[in-house]
Amino acid sequence: MECSQLTASSSFTLQGRLRRLYGKHRKRPKAIQIKTKYGRIYIQIPKKLRKRGFPKLKKGEWVWVTGALKPKGRRCILKAAEIRSMIPEVSPEVSSTPNNGKLVPEPCTSSSQSGKVLICLKSDCVKRGAKVVEKAIETLICDRNLTEEITIKPTGCMGHCKKGPNVVVFPGKQRYQNVKPSDAPKLITPEPSCRKNIQY
Repeated sequence: MECSQLTASSSFTLQGRLRRLYGKHRKRPKAIQIKTKYGRIYIQIPKKLRKRGFPKLKKGEWVWVTGALKPKGRRCILKAAEIRSMIPEVSPEVSSTPNNGKLVPEPCTSSSQSGKVLICLKSDCVKRGAKVVEKAIETLICDRNLTEEITIKPTGCMGHCKKGPNVVVFPGKQRYQNVKPSDAPKLITPEPSCRKNIQY
């Protein structure tokens, strides 16, 4: 594809629906094709990533891919550095009223759902530190031995891009904006089903 369709930088972050897997071993394909807003894009999977492993991929599912963008004439070669299954989008209706750039939660509601943290990893949120926030939340979940109770899922755009990083926490469907790594303890409570007593 043409580099101008993506970005002038040397890296890329894309989300799309998986169309094709290339290679003899479908569990460790050499390349994939995903359908994005830019069209169908071919992405190479380096041997190092294939050895390290990544989630089992199925045609039709949504994936999030980040990696290196290497110009070759007028076209670009995309090489993946990380691949994840993802939830394609969180509706902007899960919104909250701005509060001077601070975390703003929706009212907590009880639910029988298991804990889940959705983190927007689109380019605007990534530029504002979403991957660092994701790492902080992941580390906290591991430290508190909550890996079986709480999962982290990268998502597509949640809206409110200028107030990123954006995070939604379930149960309760609470949305948080301008999240920082230091906010992780406020999001991951001993009882994920309710966060009414968190001070912001």
